[in-house]
Amino acid sequence: MKISLGIGALTVIIGLLSGLISNDWSITVKICGYIGAGCLVLGALFNGAFISGDRHRANYSYEIKADRREREKVSNHLLVISVPNIIAAIVIYMAQ
Repeated sequence: MKISLGIGALTVIIGLLSGLISNDWSITVKICGYIGAGCLVLGALFNGAFISGDRHRANYSYEIKADRREREKVSNHLLVISVPNIIAAIVIYMAQ
């Protein structure tokens, strides 16, 4: 999880630097917002948030335990990457 948080912080720093260099903070909001939203949607897809309970139960019963752990691990990492990006996008948007 520390690596995922570091990746999220690194993308925020890249967004901040690009906004600082170009003197246009909307670029930072776009970069952090798109990365945050994209990772959030991908994490929710891997987690199974957009399918019905019956479908989720059927997938759970046919899925191997190791595959399930790997899918949940990827989902959690994507969600942790999205958190600093979404926070940065909201803070910079409100500060403009």
